[in-house]
Order: sequence, then structure tokens, then C-alpha cells
Amino acid sequence: MGQPILFDSTLPNGLKVFVVSDPSASLTAVKTFIRAGSMTEGSCLGQGISHFLEHLVAGGPTQFRSESDYKTALSLLGGGYNAYTTTDHTCYYINTVPTHTQEAIKILSEWMFFNTFGTVEFEREREVITREIEKNNAEIGRVYYQLCQSNFYQSHPLRYPVIGVLANFKTTTIHQLKDYYRRFYTASNMILVVGSPLPVDQVMEWVNDEFGRAPAESPPYFPVTPEPVPFSVRKLETQGETSTTYYSIRFSTTDLMSSDLYALDLIDFILTNGEDSVLVKDIVDDKKLAYSVSSSSYTPTFSTGYFDISFDLDRDQCDTVRACVFDHLQRIANGDIDDGMIARAKKQKLAEDIFSIATIEDRISRIGMGYLYTYSPDFYDVYLTQFRSVTRDDVIRVAKRYFNPQRTVETLLSPRSEEPQILPTAHYIPTTNIPKKHVLPNGVRVLVYPETSYPRVFVKTFFEGGLRRETVSNNGIGSTMADMLGTGTSTLSKLQIAKQIEDCGADMSSNIGNNTMSYSLDCLSEDVDTMIPLYLNTLLDAQFDPKELLESRRQILKWIGQRRDDWYRYASYQFRKQFFKDHPYGLPMNGELESIKAITAANVDTFFRSHWNPHGIVISVVGDISEQKALDLVAPMGHFPVTGHSIGTLPRQLHTQASKINGTVDQDVAAVFVAFDGETLSHYTEATQLDLMTTVLSGMNYPGGRLHHLLRDEGLVYMVHGVNHLAVENGYIMVCALTSDTHQRRVHEIIHEQIASIKNTPISSSEFDQAIAQMGFHFKDRIAPLESLGTIIAVDELLGKGFDYSRRLDESLKQLRIDDVQTAANRYLINPQEYWFNKSSR
Repeated sequence: MGQPILFDSTLPNGLKVFVVSDPSASLTAVKTFIRAGSMTEGSCLGQGISHFLEHLVAGGPTQFRSESDYKTALSLLGGGYNAYTTTDHTCYYINTVPTHTQEAIKILSEWMFFNTFGTVEFEREREVITREIEKNNAEIGRVYYQLCQSNFYQSHPLRYPVIGVLANFKTTTIHQLKDYYRRFYTASNMILVVGSPLPVDQVMEWVNDEFGRAPAESPPYFPVTPEPVPFSVRKLETQGETSTTYYSIRFSTTDLMSSDLYALDLIDFILTNGEDSVLVKDIVDDKKLAYSVSSSSYTPTFSTGYFDISFDLDRDQCDTVRACVFDHLQRIANGDIDDGMIARAKKQKLAEDIFSIATIEDRISRIGMGYLYTYSPDFYDVYLTQFRSVTRDDVIRVAKRYFNPQRTVETLLSPRSEEPQILPTAHYIPTTNIPKKHVLPNGVRVLVYPETSYPRVFVKTFFEGGLRRETVSNNGIGSTMADMLGTGTSTLSKLQIAKQIEDCGADMSSNIGNNTMSYSLDCLSEDVDTMIPLYLNTLLDAQFDPKELLESRRQILKWIGQRRDDWYRYASYQFRKQFFKDHPYGLPMNGELESIKAITAANVDTFFRSHWNPHGIVISVVGDISEQKALDLVAPMGHFPVTGHSIGTLPRQLHTQASKINGTVDQDVAAVFVAFDGETLSHYTEATQLDLMTTVLSGMNYPGGRLHHLLRDEGLVYMVHGVNHLAVENGYIMVCALTSDTHQRRVHEIIHEQIASIKNTPISSSEFDQAIAQMGFHFKDRIAPLESLGTIIAVDELLGKGFDYSRRLDESLKQLRIDDVQTAANRYLINPQEYWFNKSSR
């Protein structure tokens, strides 16, 4: 198989084009970047017209096709399209199979230059974006970020949200949008990047035919006001709907072209990347002054950037935390930093870079973004070279230059009550390569998939269990165990384990699901001889220290306290409790206040040991490692004491009549959940029929289907999606819509109208073809990144579908028929369980 080729060209009209031809890619990705974002809006600053225009352009009518035509065409491409807007650019992209590359290029070119949106589209999308702004205003994380931005940027356009301020947004006219489209959507203001397995000449022929039609015009000019450095400490505190306090300390730094950016990025990793990082270890783990800490270095090309340190803590700890932060920063400025810490941070950063190029889409994004910001497609490669050369002296110099405690910008978002509340990837897979299955002496199954394109290895161990092993009295013990796993063995402490992991830039984590418990390793291939033995040691000799339990309990109680801070999380919590009733699926993953407080370290150890049944364990090893080496390294899993047992089948009461339950959320939004009893994991044929049915209703993974188009066309929702959730015991089929109080009843009516329609009337052949195309693309896309493949093959094998189930789905698609939708709808869409959520009065 040949090596990837990067070709770059500039068309006569000024369009910059990059083509990546990679024979190993199984999909095509096409992206267009426009230098138009919230900071380029001039006299319309704060209106969010770049984002508004994105809504109108993506899928909108053009001189050549109607919106309906594009919906059909995109569905036939697999439905893998979307767009996004940032402060400085807008991006449109289509992911599809290689045979549709020409059509993807054609569609994007028509959107970029020939859009004909009118009053109907304008009014509809204005309603949709209004709902989106209302939704954003109800999400505490977005509220906090925007407070930080507007506090730091006093004069620069970065102070405005990309989506706009609602009052400003409502003043936008269609004439402003058309003028902005005409001025900014020009070939000379765009970058096109195409990645596929196809020859460069063929792709460039299509690019010239489609994008070459646009006229040559000068790129637009927009003035930007520079942001001055703060003269003294600037502090803003606001109260909001949050159960903990969010606290940001920002320092004014520099821009992307400064050589200081490399040392700033290194300090970012030294301070908060990993359990053994400076601030995590001291402030979160040792002193327990905060629940979490993160940092980031933002260095844009168009303004002064910042270095941000953010905490999630109790309000009364802010002053103490601030003093600790400056103590550590002063130590760095004084040279109290060892070379080992710098070397480890470099390794972590370089590993992160390798881990970030998982797919062909990731690779073309790096090229496009690099050129967008520096006019060089090689920016990321040059960056890594410069980053490697950062010295201890550079770190000290930069710390002295920027971390001035007298010129910080500090932002706090605290609870309305003064007292804190605690409430009760790497590669697209060649189709000729398949995983190999091996069975260890004790019955543990091992799946190995060698793939040498990138120097990265994933090891995942899945155990039968998850919520199905929990009860009301010990609910949350799985999350507690997952949080504690990997924090100690009989010979290694938490810090010793963390140091080995972070020295290699690796990651080890555990997770609890509905049906499984998992433990994962992600590392560079050069480190497998160190990391896989450590990974297995922390699994086979896991110890659960009572002191670690206290910290885990503290964090989980905080998460429980934040359950109401996100409307979807809290609505889903209420839905599952009501829908599944006495079955463990109805239990919250993080448990409840009383059950978490009652858990002991001995309980955690017993729960962990209950998973050790070799016939209920599957290991996957995927990445840059030979089959034999993988088997040699995981061989210790073939010998361990059997302390666990199979769960068997648990009783699950199906619904025999329709019901409606009213619930509340704290945010000013409304939602409708309509759910039905679904299927079990063992019913493969029915599973694909149900996937087909939900795809027709609401798309597959990407927005689409009847409900998306109908509800969005009327401006009734910001988000609607359907899901076919299979489980060991019957799962559920659900449609969820986010709307407003005034539109809630109409949204409910449309959902039921369409359910009745697919039950009573066969879908069209066009709908069927579009749904099959979306499903086919989704099934390929989900196993394209190696990490996802490792998860999917292991879970499929563990839960009885077979490790090759995902590769058999293409054949399953061929067996589907138009009347399967009507058959599935009449069989399963009965006895609806409805959940209406509205803002609480508290």
C-alpha cells in the first residue's frame, strides 16, 4: 500500500486547495474553511451573523437545487455532513465513501458560491437559532466560559459569543446576511481540503470543474481592535444556577507568532496534565481545596492571548487556592522545576499530537487549520519541532514575563446560595484486515488487530457487569470502583503509578456502563513493554485504599450535586428512573447521596472481585503491535483466581399501557421524551430493522430524518434525535426533542403524527435509500478510529454478538426491505411512555 501524498495548489480565482491522497483511507473527507467568524462581523458585532449564515448555507437552496434536493443527495452520501462557526472561521464538511467524492465536492461548491436563501429560510432559522441561544444560556459551562471571555476581552470582538447576544441577534436582517455572504464567501477567502484514497489528478479535476467556476475577487478587509494588557487586577463575580463555584485566573500573554507559545504550552502540561501534575497533585489530591483544575494556553493569530487556570471548588476556598497557584508559579519563575518534569510534559504533549490524528478527517483538518492561521500547511509539524527544543531557561523566562499576580483577570461564577449544595483516530481500516480471536488457558478471550500506520496501541479489558451488578443499596459502587481502579497495588502507590503513566504520555482509565465494566490503556507503541505490564499489574493486583475512597466519594458527591446543572443530564436521570423502574438500568451511574456515603473500601473490593469470571472477560489489543507480542504481553490474564460469576438474566417488566409523566429542569427550556420498550442485544435482525426505523424518523448519528426536517423547518426545536438503545434485558426506542414551553405541545403532536405515519403507510423508496446510505456510512465510520474499533469488537464479543458483528452489518443492510419499517413500527411503537420537562419553580 502506497504512502499518503499531499498536493497543494491555488486556483486562478484565488482558492487555496490541498489534496491528501492516502491509499489506506476507506472514507473521503471534504472541508471548506472560510475566513469569516464572529470577530469579522464589523458593524454587526454581537449579532452572530457568521453563525446565522452557516445555518442558511449548509443544506440551503442554491441556483441549482432546492433544500429538498440537498436533503436527498446528502442522505445518499451517507448523511455525514455538518458545519460549525468559530470566532475566526466557518467550516463546512462532508464525509462520505470514495465513490461519492465528486458529488461531495460539487455540493460544497454550490453552497459556497450560489446560495439563494430567502425570507422563508431566514425566518425558520432565526427561530431555530433563538432556541439555540436559549439552550446555551441554560448551560452552566457555556455561561461560565462567556463570562470569562467578556471579562478578559474588554475591547476585542472575542468578548462576544459566536452565536450572538439574543437582543443583538434579533435585530439581524436578511439584507445584512446577503451582504455578508457576498463579501466573505469568495474563493480568495477560502481554503478547500480533500482527503481520500483517490488519485490527486482525479480529485483536482473535480475541484477545478466545481470550485473553479467562482469568479476571482479580492478578499474582504475587516479591522480588529487590539486588546490592551490589564493595568491591574480585574475581578468579576456573578451568581448563577450552579451547585459549585467556577473560578478562573487569566494572564494576558501573546499571539501565535511568538516563540513564547511553546514554553506556555509546556507550562500548561506541567501544571494540570495528569494526576501527578503540579496543581492537580497539590490543590485537588493533597489539600483537597478544589474538586478539579484545568489550564490552557490560548494564543490566537489576531490578538493577545491568555493563560487560563480554572477551578471547580467551594466559594470559601478561592483565596486559599489563589495563594497556592501563585506560590507554584513563583517557584517555576525562580527555577524550582526539574528537568524530569519538563521531559515528562514534552512526552505527554508529543503523545497527544500523535493521538489527535485518528482519521483522514483529522489529518485534513490539521492541514486546513494550519494554513488558516499561519499560511503554512506544515504548521503542526513545525510546532512540534520547536516544542521539542524548549529548555528549562525558556520556561523560567516565560513564567517571569507573563505570570504577574498584579495584572490578572479573575472570574467567578458561584451558586445563588452562599452555601455550596450537595444534593441527595488513528486510522481508517483496510477492509481486507480483520481482528484475530485467541482464547487464553482459563477461557479469557483476546482479540488482536495489528495496524502499523501510527505508533499507538490501545488495550481494553471488558468485564460482564456494569449497572446490572448494582442494587439500590450499593448504587454508585461501579462508578466508585472505576474512579479508584488504577490508584494502587500492593507494591505501587497512586503517585508511582501516575508518574510511570505520565512519563510515557499514556493514559489509563476505567469506566462503568449498563452492561459492562472496562479498563483501558492508550499508549505509544514504543512504550508497550513498560505500559502493558503496568496496566495488567494495576488490574490483577488492584488495591482500594480507604483514603482514596474518601477522595472518590468527595468527587462523586460533587457530581451528584451538579446533576441538575445540565438539563439533558437531569432529564435523562428522571427518564431512566421512571422507564426502567426496579431494573438496575434505572439506577443512576453515579449513585445517590445515601448509597455513596454507605460504600466502604471493602465493598468496592468485593464488587471488583465479583467481575473476575474468565468466561465473562474479553481483551482487545489494537494498534502498532505484532500479534505475537500482544499475546505475550497479555498472557498474565490467562491465570488468576476465579472470584466472580455470571449475572444471568434479570427480570425486566415491559410496559403494558401508555403513560405521561411531568418532570422539571432548572433551565429555561422545555423537552419532550417519547419512549417505547426496545429489543435485547441477542436479536440481531430486529436490531437493524429498528435502526432503519429510527433513521427514517430522526437520522443516524448526524441530524436527519423526518422529525429533524419537519421540526426544524417550523423553527420548533433546536435539537431532536432518536435512538435505538439495545440492552441485555430489553432496552428502549426513544425520540427526544429540546424546545420551548410555547412549542412543546406542537412538537409532541408532530412526533406522534410521524409515528402514526410510519405505522400506517409504507415509507417511500427515496426515504429507504437515504436511510440505508446513512446507516451504511455510520457503520463504517464508527469503526474507523482504532480506539472505537477496539471497544466495539470487545463489547460485541462479550455480549454474544461476536467480534466480527460490525463487519457483518453490511450484509444485514442488504437484507432490509421497505416494509421492515412499518413492521417494526407496529410491533414496537406501542404503549408510549412520555416525559414532559419544563423549568422548575425553585
